[in-house]
Amino acid sequence: MRGAGDEQPLWLCSIHMAPPRFKRTEAMHHLELTSAALENQTRVILAGDWNAEVSELDQMKLAGSAILNRLVRVPLPDGAATGLSGDFSHVEHIDHMLISSETVELLSDDSREGMSVRLEKHPQSPWDADRNVIGASDHVWISVRMRITGKLSKDNK
Repeated sequence: MRGAGDEQPLWLCSIHMAPPRFKRTEAMHHLELTSAALENQTRVILAGDWNAEVSELDQMKLAGSAILNRLVRVPLPDGAATGLSGDFSHVEHIDHMLISSETVELLSDDSREGMSVRLEKHPQSPWDADRNVIGASDHVWISVRMRITGKLSKDNK
C-alpha cells in the first residue's frame, strides 16, 4: 500500500501462527519466516490470530524473535478477550496487532472520535447448542485508529 508520492510501501500483513504453548518450535519458525520476509521493510502492520497470550509473545520476544523485537504490540483495553480457547470453554487474548512505531502512530482517545483501540464484541462460539452455525468465528475484530507518519527517506530502509 502506498500513498501519493510515497516511495516506501506500508506492509499490511496478516498472520495465523501455530500455538506456541503446543508447538513452540513451529511458532518460532513461523516468526523467523515472517521476519525474513519483512526484513528490509520499515513500515509494517502485522496483525491476526497469533494463538498466543501476551505473556507467550513476551517469552518469544525474550527468546530472540527478531520481528517481535522490532515491532510494538498495540495494547488492547484492560481485560480484553479476542477469541475462545480450543474447546470454546473460556475467553483468551490471542489476537494481536504489531506496528512499526517509528512510522505508524496510534491516535489518542478522543471523545468525539471514540476510542483509538476497540473490540467488535465479546468472543462467542460460532455454533449454537445444536451445532448450527450462527457466526463466522469466535474471534472478534480489533479496530485501531492510527496515522501513517511522515515519509521515510531512502536512507531509512
